[in-house]
Amino acid sequence: IEQDESDFMLVTDRANILLKLGKPEESLAWYESVIENGAATAQVQQLYSIALSQTAVAKDQAGDLEAAEEFYNKAIEIEGTETRLFNRSYLYMRTERLSEAIDGFSAVVELNPGNIKAQAVLGTLMLQEGRFEECLVPLQA
Repeated sequence: IEQDESDFMLVTDRANILLKLGKPEESLAWYESVIENGAATAQVQQLYSIALSQTAVAKDQAGDLEAAEEFYNKAIEIEGTETRLFNRSYLYMRTERLSEAIDGFSAVVELNPGNIKAQAVLGTLMLQEGRFEECLVPLQA
């Protein structure tokens, strides 16, 4: 990306516009340009993580699970939200990586004990793994 090195506001604005237009993958390079040059604010980091997360969802829906996982991981590294953790855990479950799915859904329940979907899936996965005593905890919550 060619840009005036001193005009990071313009670059950030372009990234934000692309994100708002529903083009998160296109916005990534612009956010990365600002971040790599050390001009990223906390808000830019947050918006970048949103773009990563939206790109992960799009890749997931398109069936590119390997790329989706990579984008989820990057987004979670910046900001591990409940939704991102849930989505990545669900991806693990769909790819039969049950141990990672259990760890992920456990993290979701730890963040929000009231997440009934995560509790139910966690209990079911533990039951599938033969962890009978443990599976009762999320199912009873």
